[in-house]
Amino acid sequence: MDDRRHAPCPLCGGTDADLVWTVPYTDIIAAMETSLGRQLPEDMARHFASPVEADLFRCRSCGLEHFAPPNVDDGRLYQLIDRAGLYEPDRWEFDRALALLHDGDAVLDVGCGDGAFLRRAAPRAGRVVGIDQNPDSPAALARHGIECHLGSVQTFATGHAREFNLVTLFQVIEHVEHVVPFVEAAVACARPGGTVLVSVPNAARLRIGGLDWYDCPPHHATRWYEAQLRALAGLTALTFVGVEAQHRPLGAVLAAAPRVAQRMLRRRGGDTSVATTHGAPSASTAPRWRRLRLDHTMMAIYRK
Repeated sequence: MDDRRHAPCPLCGGTDADLVWTVPYTDIIAAMETSLGRQLPEDMARHFASPVEADLFRCRSCGLEHFAPPNVDDGRLYQLIDRAGLYEPDRWEFDRALALLHDGDAVLDVGCGDGAFLRRAAPRAGRVVGIDQNPDSPAALARHGIECHLGSVQTFATGHAREFNLVTLFQVIEHVEHVVPFVEAAVACARPGGTVLVSVPNAARLRIGGLDWYDCPPHHATRWYEAQLRALAGLTALTFVGVEAQHRPLGAVLAAAPRVAQRMLRRRGGDTSVATTHGAPSASTAPRWRRLRLDHTMMAIYRK
């Protein structure tokens, strides 16, 4: 049996899992390059394609879906995506986080990107700080007078424990190979009684289109449902408060479907008038249709 079958769950550490889906890295890289509009640098492509396939497993203990091997990015892919303008400049969860911000709060944004959230928080906050692995982030934030640290939250936490009232992790833990140590480091930076916000793409969302390379390694290592966000509190020094979801009208989702279909079919040289198919894993996950939702993003609210 392939040793990858025994990779422990990155959330609970369980080793009993079901194989859900297998995708060749050649397919992921091809979709990635089409989206980016360029070929990956040769060393990056070679690194990402070193395993032939990515296997998606569902942990029987906590239900987290995780890829093995996770093959996580070292920051270079984030840089390419950012330079291609593919990351959203604003996100639904920013508004929800700002509603929880108190005047004068110290705010830490883990995985801050170009600092879009921190720029919005800065006028009310007493201090705003970002952490990211994208080499472009420190310079991007410095242009707005915002402090940014390049590197890991684990390293940052060693010198900045209990400094922040609000710690945000917006769509970042799905990129991480070892989830609990990562979140624990972020939580260590929060003051007692502080708020920690964790947002993730909803694994049960309605998927329309072909292969979603964003939701595969090396971009995403895990896929999350609400149950795993609840379980995260029990594995860290957090108290679960609740989960909020981004509600997308059905009309908006269906309106986007023809555009997605045309892009995918043009790549394949097909008839652009033909409707697209779902890009999610299918055969072994058929029962998941009962849980499909329009909520693309979920955000869990925790207290330390």
